[in-house]
Amino acid sequence: ADGPQFAAALRASVNHPQPIYFRISRGHDPVVYAGDEPFEFGKAVVHGIGSDLTFIACGMAVHSAKQAMESLNGKGHSVGLIDMHTIKPLDRVVLMQAARKSRIILTVEEHNILGGLGG
Repeated sequence: ADGPQFAAALRASVNHPQPIYFRISRGHDPVVYAGDEPFEFGKAVVHGIGSDLTFIACGMAVHSAKQAMESLNGKGHSVGLIDMHTIKPLDRVVLMQAARKSRIILTVEEHNILGGLGG
C-alpha cells in the first residue's frame, strides 16, 4: 500500500522460506500506515468489515479505498476495508468473514488480472 508497509514486508521476507515477488509502485504513493504495524505474509490487514460494503484492495488502491470507506462511514453507511497485500497465499479466512458479514464485496485494484485480485 505504501513505503512503510513495503519496508515491513522486506523485513518479514528475510526469514521467509520461499521465494517472494514484490510488485511495487514508483514510490509516490500517499502514506497509509505509520510504519510500526506488523506484517505477515498471507494475512490481510483488516480496517473493518462493513455490513453494507467491504472493499478489498491491494497496492496503490488501498489509499483510495480507505478514503472512500471513511467518507461513506461518515454518511452513516457500514463500510469496511481489507488490505489484501498478499495475493499468494490469499487470506481466505478474512475473505470468508467478509463474505458472510457484508452485503456487497467490491475489489479496488489496478486492473491487472495476472498480478492483482482478479476482479
